[in-house]
Amino acid sequence: MIDSAEEFVCSLCDEQVSAKLREYVSMLERWTTKIDLIAPAERDDIFEKHILDSLLALTVLGESFLWNSLVDVGSGAGLPGVVAAAARGDCEVVLVEPREKRCHFLREVRRNLGLDNLEVVCAKVEQYKPEAPKEVLISRALGRVGLMMNSADFILVKGGRLAEMVGPSWELDPALEAQYPAFEFGGELSYELPSGAERRVAVWQKS
Repeated sequence: MIDSAEEFVCSLCDEQVSAKLREYVSMLERWTTKIDLIAPAERDDIFEKHILDSLLALTVLGESFLWNSLVDVGSGAGLPGVVAAAARGDCEVVLVEPREKRCHFLREVRRNLGLDNLEVVCAKVEQYKPEAPKEVLISRALGRVGLMMNSADFILVKGGRLAEMVGPSWELDPALEAQYPAFEFGGELSYELPSGAERRVAVWQKS
């Protein structure tokens, strides 16, 4: 019987990934008192609200679209990008975050967890120009789909996915289709946390 979100997360991952995610949560606990990464919470709440939330979002996204490169914009504390890099060691993950203090934290996470597939870019999303386009552009906290779509022209491959992690109250802005005709809304991917909280990933495909 699984009694905690931490155990649940680790039941979904192999031993090496579980160890990395546990160390990541420990780093979040230590650093958030210094630079306000996440709201203060019990360790198990961090696992459910942040780690498991990210892991399940990436899982439903991966079930609908096979990807090998991902850009997490407005990454903040590294969610969901760090989780993606830890869980998918075969994939390229880029964290784009404009605040230097948070970038310093993310670089320490990369070093401590040995995430060689993770790159940290200290910039605004509109300033980020990758050498090669990526397959997924995702955000958990940015809340600015239009800004992401403007930037996606330089970031996403043709057929790539733009994904926004949203809560139950999110509604699609009907004006987006007219403003950004290159992006076709692909629907919402739903999942539920052990607490019963409903989550969704809104997805658009770049034509």
